[in-house]
Amino acid sequence: MRVVSILYFYAEWDSRYKERFQMAKMCHNKGVKLNFIDCETEYGVGMSIKYGVRLCPTVLIFEDGKEVMRLNGAVANDIIREKYIKK
Repeated sequence: MRVVSILYFYAEWDSRYKERFQMAKMCHNKGVKLNFIDCETEYGVGMSIKYGVRLCPTVLIFEDGKEVMRLNGAVANDIIREKYIKK
């Protein structure tokens, strides 16, 4: 089974982050174990620095522990749906 981790950096004032939390609940599909981790950037400064995050929202996607994709902005929702959510 593939393990996919989605590390989502957001700002609490940005209403789009709520959609991503809802999306995480739908992520049950095709032999993929999906971990959805959120990090509010104001309180997670250390994590932002560690991963070189400069914009919100930023989504990092890891497969089996390796970063495979880095996305900025709302486009991340569409890509995550397409790749990891059962239709």
